[in-house]
Amino acid sequence: MVMECIKYLPVMFLCIFGYMITGVLASTSIDKISFDKTYFINGIVKAVVVSVSVIILAYAFEIVDMSSLGYTPVTVVSTGIVVYATKLLKNIIKLLKLTDKFNLSDEQKQIKIDTINNTKKQ
Repeated sequence: MVMECIKYLPVMFLCIFGYMITGVLASTSIDKISFDKTYFINGIVKAVVVSVSVIILAYAFEIVDMSSLGYTPVTVVSTGIVVYATKLLKNIIKLLKLTDKFNLSDEQKQIKIDTINNTKKQ
């Protein structure tokens, strides 16, 4: 099980790296925030802490068999991948200036839902 986790760790690290790079680009180009070395280093430290924490949790789930509850070390690492892949995707959407396509008001969401429901009825 530990070897399987090790196989997925590079994917998680790539997602974290992509999230950080797209975050810097989005902040400097879209939000017009000047690059702050301290803020960037703080982000790197957070990424390292999260990565180490995921590894520690995976190890703990390996030692304390929680597979009967559906939790395995691979589940923990996969969750880390999903979390950072989602954050990466949000930054990509921001960089491509597509946020207005995804940030709908409640009224717009309801109109979209109603449209989908009316289409299904027909």
